[in-house]
Amino acid sequence: MLGQQYFTNQRYTPYLQEHFIVMTIDLDEKPGGTLADQYKVVWFPSTLIIKADGSLYDIIRGYDNNPDHYHAHVKDVVSGDASFVIINKKHYDAPENIQYHFDLAWKQLDMIYLDEAELTLKNVEKQLTAKGETQIKLDEFEVPGLEAVSFAYGILKYRGGRNPNGLLEFTSTYPRSALRLRADTNLADAFARRAQHKSAEAFFVGVRQQYPDNENMMFNCVRYAVATGKALAETEPIVISLLAKYPDNEGVLKSATGFYLKKNDLPKAYQYYGPTFAENIMDNAAALNAYAWYWAERSLNLDSAEETAKRSIELDNLANTWDSLSMVYWKMKKYQKAIDAEEEAVKLDDKPAFREQIKKIKADMNR
Repeated sequence: MLGQQYFTNQRYTPYLQEHFIVMTIDLDEKPGGTLADQYKVVWFPSTLIIKADGSLYDIIRGYDNNPDHYHAHVKDVVSGDASFVIINKKHYDAPENIQYHFDLAWKQLDMIYLDEAELTLKNVEKQLTAKGETQIKLDEFEVPGLEAVSFAYGILKYRGGRNPNGLLEFTSTYPRSALRLRADTNLADAFARRAQHKSAEAFFVGVRQQYPDNENMMFNCVRYAVATGKALAETEPIVISLLAKYPDNEGVLKSATGFYLKKNDLPKAYQYYGPTFAENIMDNAAALNAYAWYWAERSLNLDSAEETAKRSIELDNLANTWDSLSMVYWKMKKYQKAIDAEEEAVKLDDKPAFREQIKKIKADMNR
C-alpha cells in the first residue's frame, strides 16, 4: 500500500529521486532481516532514512493511507528539525537542557526505541528533581515537566504492547491536563485492542458521553462493540453517523461490516464491504487482496473473495495474494486448489510460513 500510493507515485517520485536512493526491502528475508536488527525496526511498514555512511538519519513508522500526509512528514524530516539525527545532536550539545532531553525521549518513543526512551525519561526526571519543576513543550502544548514525563511513560507502555495502565495512571493523576484528549485517544485504541480489560467497558461509556463529536473516539467505540458484542444498540447510531460522513472510507466500511456481522445481519454487512464494494476496486490490487483476506478469515462471502483474489493476481502477481487465494480455497474446502495456490506463493517467495500453510491444508484434507 505505501509503495503503491507513495514511493512509486509520479506525484512524489521527482522529490524522492532528488533526495534519496529508494529501496524496498522485505524485512522477513536477508538482507532485510539484518537491517531490521541493526536499526531495531519493530513496526511495519517502516521507512528507514540512512545516511551514506550507514548511520541512521531517521525512521518513519506506519502509514495512514494518506500519501499527502506522508509526503509532508518526509519533507519535515529532510528539513532537519524533526529528524532523529538533529534532535539527538541538540541533546548531546546541551546536556543540561531539559527540553532537549524530553524531545529526544519523545522521538525515541515515536521510533519505538522503547528501552532508550525509558532511559532518557529517567534522566529527565533526575534533572527535574535536581533543578526543580519547569515547563516542557510537547507539540502545541506546554505543561509542567513531571506531567509531561508521566504522559510519556503512559505512551511508552502503550507503544510497548498496547498496555493502557500507564495512561490510566496519567489521567487519574492529571485529570485536567492539556494532554488529556491525547491520552484518551490512545486509551481508546488500547481498549479497542484489549477489549477484555477490566476498565474498557466503563471507559467507552464515558467516551460516548464526553466525546460524541470526536470521530476518532467514535470509531474506536465501534471497534470495541465489534470485539465484545457489548453496547450494540448504543453503538449503531455511531456506525450510521460515520457512514454518512465517510461513505467511501474503507476503514469505516469495514468497521460497519464488522458491526453488522456481530449483529448477525449479513445483508447489511455485505451492503458496506461486500460484493458491491469489490466492484469498485477492480483495478486496485492491494485493496482486492485485503478484501479477499478479510472474508477468508471470516469464512464468509467466499465466492466474491475468490473473484477479487484472482483479479488481484492478474494485476500484480504477488506471493501474498496467492496466499490469500489459498486461504479462500481452504475455507471453501477446495483443498487441492488451496495447495496449488500456496505452492504458487512459494514459487514467488519461499517463506517458511507458506510451506507451513501447505502442511496444515494437507492435514485438514486428510482428516
